[in-house]
Amino acid sequence: MERSRSARSVAVIVTTVDDSLEPRVSKPHISFSQMSMYLRCSMQYYFRYILGIKDPPKLPLAIGKGGHAALEFNGRYKMKNGVDLAVPDMLDMASTFIDLESEELENTSPNEKGEAKDRAIAALRVYQTRDAAAITPAGVEIEFNLDMNDPAEENVEPIRIVNGKIDIITTDVTVLDYKFVGRARSQGEVDLSPQLTLYGKVFRVLTGKYPKNTGYQMFLPGSTRTPPDARALFRDPSLMRPRQQEARFQRLRYQFQQVERGIRTGVFIPTDDAQTCSWCGYRDRCQSSLVSDYEAAKIRGET
Repeated sequence: MERSRSARSVAVIVTTVDDSLEPRVSKPHISFSQMSMYLRCSMQYYFRYILGIKDPPKLPLAIGKGGHAALEFNGRYKMKNGVDLAVPDMLDMASTFIDLESEELENTSPNEKGEAKDRAIAALRVYQTRDAAAITPAGVEIEFNLDMNDPAEENVEPIRIVNGKIDIITTDVTVLDYKFVGRARSQGEVDLSPQLTLYGKVFRVLTGKYPKNTGYQMFLPGSTRTPPDARALFRDPSLMRPRQQEARFQRLRYQFQQVERGIRTGVFIPTDDAQTCSWCGYRDRCQSSLVSDYEAAKIRGET
């Protein structure tokens, strides 16, 4: 009885707050993905958010956005009707959304698009067939506008409103983030994830309590040696105590403060990391603007 009452209260609170957060925040804001981009490569942030140059979309992003859209549709359907979409309907929905997201991709062949879509849908099939029935959403795609500033602090860098969305909160008080990824995240990555720390804090603001669980729901396309799969991985229970969650949030708040300081003072440093640069859409522009054409060509050849 107690668990049922708790589940209903979470559903009511989340739905109420979800409705109250429309429209999107209009005042200056920052997102977790923006902060992550700055920490990964601040020059990448400079091109995207200071100069306003958009990186052309890539196939993995299109696959992820299409898959997220299908999962959101299924979640809203289940909140309204009490059951999931039939598996064929869910997969048709995912196929349509992925097609819409990938139709304008450049330098991507139809065969490449088709293969990537088929692998993502195979992972979604595993999830919808095996796992979805056990998950009851209390809210999906929950937009939040979080003020991370502490009024009692003085002489610290102010943080803009943090805007974002949580993929799903379940009635058993779990916060999940969907990941369409080529490899499974490790337990260490989940335990240290600042994104999950942020979502845990948002949940506390919405409900007055920290969530019991936070984690990733991963959709893995598989390879020639491993079949597609869906896998959930949760933060270690010892890290879910309120004190530990609050401590991690304070660390995250410090990260946001330092990123804001760097942005405001114009600190934008190229990473020049082979892996990061290999997929960055600003690579040629970045390297060519910093060195001679000869040196830029040499750098591109070596990385």
